[in-house]
Amino acid sequence: MASLPPVEDPRLWHPAVIFDPETHRTYFSDDSWGGCFASHIYGLPAPVHAHVRVVPEGLLLHSDCDRCSARDEVVLDFRAMDGSDSALDSVAVEMPLFGAERVRWLQMALWETPLREWADRHRACQPVQLRPTLPPTVQEALAQLSEAAAAELAEQGSATPCLAAVAEGRGPVWFDASVGNEAQRMLTGFRVREALAGTSEGVTERAADIIAVEEVSLGGGATALRLGVLTGSGNWVAYALIDRFDRPAPGRGILRPLLWARMRGSTTWLDGLRARRRPFPVPRTLEPVDS
Repeated sequence: MASLPPVEDPRLWHPAVIFDPETHRTYFSDDSWGGCFASHIYGLPAPVHAHVRVVPEGLLLHSDCDRCSARDEVVLDFRAMDGSDSALDSVAVEMPLFGAERVRWLQMALWETPLREWADRHRACQPVQLRPTLPPTVQEALAQLSEAAAAELAEQGSATPCLAAVAEGRGPVWFDASVGNEAQRMLTGFRVREALAGTSEGVTERAADIIAVEEVSLGGGATALRLGVLTGSGNWVAYALIDRFDRPAPGRGILRPLLWARMRGSTTWLDGLRARRRPFPVPRTLEPVDS
């Protein structure tokens, strides 16, 4: 797990070490988190893509538009049937037992109409601007992130993966992130959703703005800071080269300016971070589903 920033860091942190998935009663077992299913809803406009992913509390229904960068994400939270006393309510479900056919059925029953309605609105949408115009609170978080990353590179030679969630009516909340595999990424999204649930009225419906950052390899020992910004008005990615003066990573260096672009194509490293939730009760003891 990535180390947390030093204690003098003024940011408000929600560290992974205080988050216990068992206390939050995940629905699926951790070996399933991050699994991806193709959409069974066909005939969508060419710029629109969709898929389903397994998240700790249920299923993530994801759609995005190549043209305007919009993303729409809903998590079906299966835990609504859980009680407070039953031991069965803490037993995680194995994905093979849940079954791909049940996933397909849920797609067709719950997602087809809203997905087609969303997709129709993107038949003639317009691209967003190349560089985002961000709310002041998000700009503040971005400035904090850039300063912290520059300081880490100067002092320790690498930048720590992290993200900030900026909910309406409050300042940024920062999360350390593990990015080694898809299950770890899904756990980070789960932590964000759990932390934001109930922080302000309707926050799970409006969704927080998200800034996510990590250092990525460019090959040949070079790296860059990769940044994603998810908002209600548009979604962007940015890269800042890390100049180590011809020395390979890791090693001390300086951060070059961010280069922005519209979010296009597959950006699964950001899946679920800004998803809203829809309670949909599913028992943990399941009957077989006929194909």
